[in-house]
Amino acid sequence: MKRLDGSSLTALVYGVFEPPICLITLVTNFFVCLVLMKKKMRNPTSVLLVALAMSDTLTSVTPLPFFLYFYTTGLYKYYLPYVPYHVCPIYVAFQDVIPTIFHTCSIWLTVTLALQRYLFVCHPIKAKRLGTVSKTVKVIIFVFVMSVLVHSCKFFDNTIINDENDMGSYESKHLINGCYLEQRSLMKNYNRVYIFIYYFVIRIFFIYVLPCLALVIVNHILIREMKKARERRIKLLKMKLHGKAAVNCLCESHTSTMMLVVVVGMFLVLELPLAIFYVIMVAGFYLSIEFISQSSQLHFSILLNLLILISYPINFFIYCIMSKSFRTSFVQLF
Repeated sequence: MKRLDGSSLTALVYGVFEPPICLITLVTNFFVCLVLMKKKMRNPTSVLLVALAMSDTLTSVTPLPFFLYFYTTGLYKYYLPYVPYHVCPIYVAFQDVIPTIFHTCSIWLTVTLALQRYLFVCHPIKAKRLGTVSKTVKVIIFVFVMSVLVHSCKFFDNTIINDENDMGSYESKHLINGCYLEQRSLMKNYNRVYIFIYYFVIRIFFIYVLPCLALVIVNHILIREMKKARERRIKLLKMKLHGKAAVNCLCESHTSTMMLVVVVGMFLVLELPLAIFYVIMVAGFYLSIEFISQSSQLHFSILLNLLILISYPINFFIYCIMSKSFRTSFVQLF
């Protein structure tokens, strides 16, 4: 079934909190793109940050029209508990599938960002060959295409059925054409296999566990390298052999690395709970044990996604605080 949830938490998050956060994300990431696409700011890292900003924005903005229509206006009470049939196909795509595609892009772009920084810090010679702008663009396109492909099954795994007997539950008692999702016969026959491949292998392992594991390892290496760089900087200052230019170069590299470590660290803090949540849900399905009630699952999912949504505009303020060049370029816009 594709139902609207009428709980006060859902109405509060979708109707009150998320719309302004989405709009703030849209504005802040617009400025991120504007600043980082300036000629003097353009480099492989900035190209990745622009792609990340765009994918974060699309993740948050795609379902916004439905949040505004159903929850901000309060019309969800009129339609409860069903989504109107005439908007059901678009609702399924824009409220669930497309945001998941862009969120997957964001996850793997963050991994790419961390790996790119690892190359620049630990293997600078290889980085000059592999970390070019053109190759970075190719990686971004690859990430986007793969994100679409792995989730494309969600466009076809269900059939949308028109149920003409659904009743409105708010003041009016007239008939409303609602919709429900019915699994296609092929999916019914191989349901456990489909759940295992899509939810366990793809969503849990490749979209959450593997990226988070990679980011933990790379972040640890980057923090270790920053400590070494700080020690080298102190030695240079004491010896005064290489002059101010060498020290400044080390300072800039250290600041850029530190900024990306903070971005990746915040990403991990927010994505790991969501990964654990999905593991519990899929484990419960296979063991036929309800670890978390269905209503609690919905509320946990809403709150975790809200926290992730809040993090999107925060990246802009991290760039402003930690990057002098970003700050200067941003001020020059006005």
